[in-house]
Amino acid sequence: MPIQSHLSDPQFQAIFWHIDSEEFTQRNIDELPAAIQPRLAQRKSAVHRQGFWAVREACKALALDPNQITYASDGAPLYPSVEISISHSKSMALVGRSESPLGVDVEQFTPKIHRIQKRFHHPQESFEGDETQGLVQLWTAKEALYKTLRIPGISFKEQLRVAPFSVGDTQGTASFIEGDNLRHFDLYYFYGEAYVASIAIEHLGL
Repeated sequence: MPIQSHLSDPQFQAIFWHIDSEEFTQRNIDELPAAIQPRLAQRKSAVHRQGFWAVREACKALALDPNQITYASDGAPLYPSVEISISHSKSMALVGRSESPLGVDVEQFTPKIHRIQKRFHHPQESFEGDETQGLVQLWTAKEALYKTLRIPGISFKEQLRVAPFSVGDTQGTASFIEGDNLRHFDLYYFYGEAYVASIAIEHLGL
């Protein structure tokens, strides 16, 4: 399936790629360079294998060679001379690129989010709109922040704080609390019929 959405902003570019099971079912591991084949072989479920192919197509649409992607010890994707971030859900893959560190996350709306709410939702954080959608949006924002920071052991609940928002907002802000220090981030929200995505980039302006 063609690109779902191509986003261009002064701070980043991003591609949403719809995961179509029919499109990727016929793809063969032999299409990949030998060094890349183990990455696909490690993905046992159909969903993860389809996500793998969708991410590769999204990278190509961003003028990135997916064969040049390597991974750090923490699992973060690395690319020569540019910052990238990758995420995919059951139905959508998302790849972002920027000159500055960024994080992206896309998730489908699901009531299962309520099971883990206490792990990441601080009492001082608030949002307006559907509770399930708002919680999923909050989760994607914090996942994106975590991917931007790449600091092990961060408390999603205590150290990552997302400013109040309404479901449907397209921009927001957040902070990372480290002792007495605060680091500020810009958030960009995107919505589909059944999913929400967040992109986080550190705000370095005055």
